[in-house]
Amino acid sequence: MTAFYLKSPLRAPISRFFTAFLQTVLAFAWLFFALMLTRPANAAESGVFLKSDIVVTGETVLLSDVLTGTGAQGDVKIANAPAPGARVSLHPDYIAKSARALGLIWTNPEGAKRITVARASQAISTAEISNAVLGALRAQGLGAEFDLALANAAITLHAPIDARVALAVEDLSFDGASGRFAAVVSAGPDLPATTVAGRAISVIETPVLGRAMGRGEVIHEDDIVWRRTAAGRVPSTALLSSREIVGKALKRRMAAGALLASRDIERPKVVEKGAFVTIVYETSGLKLTTLGRALENGAEDETIGVMNVQTHRTIRAFVAGPNTVKVLAPFDVAALN
Repeated sequence: MTAFYLKSPLRAPISRFFTAFLQTVLAFAWLFFALMLTRPANAAESGVFLKSDIVVTGETVLLSDVLTGTGAQGDVKIANAPAPGARVSLHPDYIAKSARALGLIWTNPEGAKRITVARASQAISTAEISNAVLGALRAQGLGAEFDLALANAAITLHAPIDARVALAVEDLSFDGASGRFAAVVSAGPDLPATTVAGRAISVIETPVLGRAMGRGEVIHEDDIVWRRTAAGRVPSTALLSSREIVGKALKRRMAAGALLASRDIERPKVVEKGAFVTIVYETSGLKLTTLGRALENGAEDETIGVMNVQTHRTIRAFVAGPNTVKVLAPFDVAALN
């Protein structure tokens, strides 16, 4: 038996369409694969990130000072470091370009606007600078009763972190009539220097309170500290001897560091107004005591009014000690009874 096959007119076009479609899919697949192989890695994939606090110690800024994960490429210089103690600002685009030139990818995912690099330093304080100039002036004959007032009270000198600092005073000039001086202070040979100017001022050693104290508190020796004070700032009423201060009580609350005047202190009150006191009358061979009530406050050797609590008579007596008063002859002894 002979078999007959009917050839569909649609079969050939469908086959050609399917083949073309398959070829297109494969072409896109190869293209996608190629792009995946050649596309740049993002920051997370490359492991390159911006450091949070960037501080350098030398004269250059390396890529590894700014970014993490730089490997061997991190030893490449990308900028000059600022002066010791100073800061410099770098643009993120410049950092990205520098990294890209070394085959590293950093796309600033942190969104930084500027990147600040600080340089570590040895900070030489205002006090150290002032003391160096003062020492140089005293070597030229300035007396110990003088201190310095700098024109710039917040001057600071910065030296490289690994430098051997040895302060030196150069080009020192001094006018004895006005007390004005000027000098150049350097941190050492070939190290940063700064110009210092100011005036030598006469000072006085003054006793001041070492702590805040309240009204009525008695001042003891260890409550006093000594401070050098510009002579022009010491009031004429200030007490300059600790003997005038120790053992006295404050009339009002005073802050730590306060200069004291006579109006600020008094002898401590050993009898308080309204307190019961012992009234003593004493002569040779006779001593009488009775109970009284103080009518006013009193320090030792002060005379105050006292009322006999039995007779309600008022007498004048001097304070002999804590809650004790004495009356002297001639005296109406009956006032005690």
